[in-house]
Formats: sequence, C-alpha cells, structure tokens
Amino acid sequence: MILGDPLQSARPTTARKAAVAVIAVLTMLVGWHAHYTWNTTEETSERLLMTLARTLEFQADTSFRGIDALLAEASQRIDPAHWPDPALTPWFQSRIGGYPEVSHMVVGTADGRSVGRAITQNGPVGGQINMFDREFFHYHAEHPHDRGMHIGDPIISHATGQPGIPLSRALLDSNGRFLGVVVITIDPEYLIRAFAPLLLEDAGAISLIRADGIFLARLPDSKGSFGRSTAASPLFQEFLPKSKSGIARFVSVTDGNAKLVAYRTLERYPLVATVGITRRSAFGEFWTETIWSVLTLSLAALVLYRLAALADRRMPDKTDRD
Repeated sequence: MILGDPLQSARPTTARKAAVAVIAVLTMLVGWHAHYTWNTTEETSERLLMTLARTLEFQADTSFRGIDALLAEASQRIDPAHWPDPALTPWFQSRIGGYPEVSHMVVGTADGRSVGRAITQNGPVGGQINMFDREFFHYHAEHPHDRGMHIGDPIISHATGQPGIPLSRALLDSNGRFLGVVVITIDPEYLIRAFAPLLLEDAGAISLIRADGIFLARLPDSKGSFGRSTAASPLFQEFLPKSKSGIARFVSVTDGNAKLVAYRTLERYPLVATVGITRRSAFGEFWTETIWSVLTLSLAALVLYRLAALADRRMPDKTDRD
C-alpha cells in the first residue's frame, strides 16, 4: 500500500474554512433579501390591486345608484295605462341624457308588452316589443312586492338589437297590484370604456360580475364573456363564501392564468368588482433580480473558494522554506 504524502494530508484548511463561512453568510443574506423582496412585492401588488378594485367598485356603485334613483322615480310617476305621457316623456328623455351609459328606457304592461316606443336621449326608437321572454319581467311578475331595482340577465335588446344590461323595477298600483315594469338598459360597452383605464394587463383582467357569477362587463374579451357564468371559478366557490372582499390567488377558469385578484362586493347591489394581475407580471422583477443575485453569488463563491484553496496550498511550501 502506498501512503499519501503526510504534508499533503496535513495541509492547512484555514482559508477554505473562512471562505465557506463567508459564503454561508452571503447565502443567508441573499436568502433573507429574496424573502423580504417577495413579501414586499406581494404586499405592493395587493395594495395596488385593492386600490383599483375600490375605484372600480365606486364607479359601478355611482352608475347603478344614479339609474336606481331614476327607476324609483319612474316607478312612482308612470302608469302603463296612461303611457306614453306627453308631459313625462320629454322629462325622462332629458334625464336619460344625463346618463351616458344608458341605452334606452321601456315601459311594459302586466302581460309583457311594451307601451309606447323605447326612449333614448335622442328620442323614441323602435316599435312595440315583447318582454314576456325576459328574465327580469318574470322576476317582477313573481315578486311584485320587491320594490328594489333588479339587475337582470344580459340581453340582446329587442328595441335596438344591441347587447344590454337590463335594470328594472315593478310598477304597482296603490293596492300593490302588479301593473307592469319599467326597464332601463345599460350599454355594456360604455362600462368597458369607463373601466379600461384600470386594466393593468390584458391577461390580468377587470370585471363587473353579478353575485351569481354572470359577467356583465369584462376586459379583455368583452363580447365573448358577456353573459357567461364564472360561478364555478375559485373566486365564487372558495373566496367569496368566506369574505365579501379581499385578495384571491387562483388559476382563472376563464383564461388559465395564475393570478392575484382583488375583489369587492358592492354594498347596495348584488355585484362583485374584480381587478387582477398575473403572478408572472406581479413577480417578474422579483424573479429577474433573484436569478441575477443567485448567479452573482454562485460566481463569487466559486472564485472565493478557489482563491482560498490556492492560499491553503501555498502555506506548506512557505513552512518548508522556513
């Protein structure tokens, strides 16, 4: 058996031990910095999303509250048996002009037929239409004592042929008997244009969703998502049952993106406002910075350890010379 050189086996390891200690400290610092940066990035993203969701909630609430007030006044002043009223029609036309999101207003009787023409800010349009096939009409016919505003299923308007969101109230006589409905239809494209500045990225999406999961307005894919249900999504299955407002983390069933989503349930109406961002975008800078930090640390550790090993190898030679 050939034994190794005793000088080789006894070479000092002081420099390498010191290098390993320094590398361990640097690794811990990089790890702590990555953890801190991750938390900071997540908190910043959540604050931004929640701020935008509150803005979307406020815009939606303001719009729906104004139309609710107009419908409440219409339900008190309009009698289908005496409509159109020459004294009231111009007044309501003028009021509708103050709401650019409104497409038109229609009054219907208890049998589901419209009386008069649809009113727009530019005057009457269309002819008599049948409301009997509409969800909102059946809701009021079956719940005549619900005096609140009903947000109906998204429709293609019989009056204009365009997509619309029907907001309606029942018309009752002094004894509470059902006389018909008054419905104001909102243009979803106006909502889309109003909400567009809040969109952080197309893959993140913003949306206004009815409490049962029906999309009323969404960006992107406003036309494709209009009237579709997202009730099976994690937002409605897991998060909303636990909290009416908050931050949700899930993979979207609509587009398949992993997201951070801020959601807010409106206090007055059965609506949910959401603003999202993909985790890829939210943490993109974090991952870029972290990868560069790890690469820099790896290179520095390699250089430091090789220099320490070289220093350790030279120490026996110096001892020999001494």
